[in-house]
Amino acid sequence: MNDETPDRVHHALNKLKNRRWNERIKSYASFSNSLGLGVIGFGVLRFVSDNETERPSGWVIAGAPGTAILCVAAGSYILGYLRSED
Repeated sequence: MNDETPDRVHHALNKLKNRRWNERIKSYASFSNSLGLGVIGFGVLRFVSDNETERPSGWVIAGAPGTAILCVAAGSYILGYLRSED
């Protein structure tokens, strides 16, 4: 770009750049939340609902919800990096 480019073009390009950034951030947050739900589903609910499987150790029972909470918290935290599209 040169100095003769109108301000509205700069504004439009900046808006597009921010929109792409926001979509990437929302995609990462969605992935992180889905990963947390998957850990809960596989690491906790599977052993609670199925009586035929061997009970996991205490580390698995404590670690699965902890990992899921961290994944969901990371997804919520990353949403703070959203940019204004104005």
